[in-house]
Amino acid sequence: MFFLDNCIGDGKQVVKRFCDNGLAGARGFQALSAAMAFCRLNGAELLVARLDRIPFEDFGYAPFFADPGLRLRVAGLPYACRSELQIHARMIEQERAFDMMKQQASQPCDPRRRAD
Repeated sequence: MFFLDNCIGDGKQVVKRFCDNGLAGARGFQALSAAMAFCRLNGAELLVARLDRIPFEDFGYAPFFADPGLRLRVAGLPYACRSELQIHARMIEQERAFDMMKQQASQPCDPRRRAD
């Protein structure tokens, strides 16, 4: 609501809301896919709360950054342009990969595994 009240330009409004609850699992990201299609069809901007809420590992970067028919806005980064959002998204990916490596390294070794 802060973004809508303070950062959005005059004359802009939320025309439709979509929400994927929980993890993707077998359901996929049906609401996100529908939101993207709606935005392309109607020339609307896709507004997400935070950049880390977008499942780039499932969709890739192209639908959000290379598709001229989809405009992306991030409430947590209200004045970031497309290229800044793309750089930030890739940095988030590197951070997640590093965290995963760190987590795997802290796991106790399986005694059944041999270190040949």
